[in-house]
Amino acid sequence: MELARRGVDVVGIDVSEPMVDAALQAYPEITFEVGDATALRFEDESFDHVLFSYCGIDYIHPEEDRVQALREIRRVLRPGGYFAFSTHNVLYALPALLDDWGHLWNVYVDGGNWRRVGERYKTDEREYGVETHYTTPIREFLELRSVDFEFVTYVGKRANALRFFERRPYYVARKPGNP
Repeated sequence: MELARRGVDVVGIDVSEPMVDAALQAYPEITFEVGDATALRFEDESFDHVLFSYCGIDYIHPEEDRVQALREIRRVLRPGGYFAFSTHNVLYALPALLDDWGHLWNVYVDGGNWRRVGERYKTDEREYGVETHYTTPIREFLELRSVDFEFVTYVGKRANALRFFERRPYYVARKPGNP
């Protein structure tokens, strides 16, 4: 793992025991534990940075639990600490109309979400009916503010306004206070 190779003290958390076991096999020098982002076992202000990658936060259901995970992440961050995460962008459906019909087919037709177009959660009926949260950049900004994070930046592959329509952008937020 790149962060550990760069000398960062890393603790990995996953709700899935098989995923933690696989991570321990692949990276035995890193600490991995089974844990729930809505109830982290760490003391307040334990970390300088938190990374929630691969849109993992989007699989927390219902939405109140997703917000609780944001509160927990904020709680375990030190003042001035940063939180980075990726999320599914519902606005990606617009550019997908032009050149990614496969995405639209997989999510909305084959995935059965044509019935849930206006809902924040979509399911993938082909893969165990997992609830997946889809949001917009504005909604995500407001959600971060609702739990007292300071929005820092929105990271997409493009430098122009089209980045707000990318499939899985990253967000960076900061816990207020001095480090």
